[in-house]
Amino acid sequence: MNVIEILSWNILHGGGTRLQKILEAIAVIDADIIALCEFRPTKATLNHLANLGYVNQYLAQTPSTKNTVVIFSKIPGQVNFHETADANFPYSIISTEFEAFELYSIYLPHKKKHFLLDYLIDRCSNQTKPIILTGDFNTGINGVDQKGQSFMYESSFKKLLTLEMGDAFRHLHLDKRVYSWYSPKGNGFRYDHTLMSTDLLPLVKSFEYIELLRANKLSDHAPMHFTLQW
Repeated sequence: MNVIEILSWNILHGGGTRLQKILEAIAVIDADIIALCEFRPTKATLNHLANLGYVNQYLAQTPSTKNTVVIFSKIPGQVNFHETADANFPYSIISTEFEAFELYSIYLPHKKKHFLLDYLIDRCSNQTKPIILTGDFNTGINGVDQKGQSFMYESSFKKLLTLEMGDAFRHLHLDKRVYSWYSPKGNGFRYDHTLMSTDLLPLVKSFEYIELLRANKLSDHAPMHFTLQW
């Protein structure tokens, strides 16, 4: 039996003064793979994660002051960079090919024009290996992933779900309402998603948004923690 745990989290501007508590939370969860958004690479942080067992570190060569997406893993894989997906947002997508799937760590700009979803649609349309897309999409389905109708790129997000891709959270929890981010006015939004090839959905044994970590202000986003078993 194979079991893989994955943690996906937007840690907000590199973590700042919260970084030590974020690293402590990562150590407690002890997932096999972590996909982070708004990560800022420093030698000390990379070394700390290596000491936690995340010796396979997949990230672009970006300044320590710049937000990026990363994948850290206890399992070796083959990294793929997607810097040409949109020249204006070159560090918004990274992926790693593992034996059973290709995992994408994603951060899509908030209410800005971009072509990243078009790129992901193309990748999912031509997948040769099962795909997992996880991270901060900054969109969702209006009236479902928020109470209002303010999501941009809703049609592109829905398009992904027609390409033999499914919502891992919805696969287990159907129409349950959970929000991963709240506005200062208390309005909830499920900006963070994990979409995966439908062949993988039966392997999802658990999926949760760890709302306590957001409530404790380690980040303004609740991380996603899910398990695949086969």
